[in-house]
Amino acid sequence: MSRAAGSAAPDSSDGKASKRRAPSSVSPATEESSTKRSKSDGKKTAARAVAMEQTAENGVILKIVVENFMNHAHMQIDLDPHVNFIVGKNGSGKSAIVASCIAGLGCKAAATGRNLSSYKHFIKHGTDYALVQIHLANGGHDPYCHDEFGDVVVVEHRIEKTGGGAYRLKSADGRVDRKVTKRVVEELNLHYNVQADNP
Repeated sequence: MSRAAGSAAPDSSDGKASKRRAPSSVSPATEESSTKRSKSDGKKTAARAVAMEQTAENGVILKIVVENFMNHAHMQIDLDPHVNFIVGKNGSGKSAIVASCIAGLGCKAAATGRNLSSYKHFIKHGTDYALVQIHLANGGHDPYCHDEFGDVVVVEHRIEKTGGGAYRLKSADGRVDRKVTKRVVEELNLHYNVQADNP
């Protein structure tokens, strides 16, 4: 009897086993650790992204874009938030980059060190205007009108051969674009504690 019962038991357990789901190749402990690892990796990635966003203090120049300025028909320079080296041959336009910062942030033309009274002399030969855009970091502590401009303020100076030039303040996404006076650009420099005439 005991042998019959013993032989019957495996049959009934085999029946149950066939109804059961096949065991996962990954153990619950491994699944839990991989889930924890993916959550941890996600947090690290998010932290890295935040750190990257906040590497530049407010007022740091992130990008310079010029059109028809000195010897540059069009140029865009993306800058590191820390130290940047500008190298090149004589006449390649290195000083034009510094001059564009001075022009874009509302300083007098004489501050470029070229003994000029007007930025009209900086317009590329054969063109009627020059355009300078300075992209400034605005996402850190004490931003300038953050609700309006967001993490980047774009200062634009359009220099016309005939007539006066114009300044505009923009958001990086183009949502905000308003004409401002030179005085407003000077106030922006003051807010960031930027001495644009002393690069």
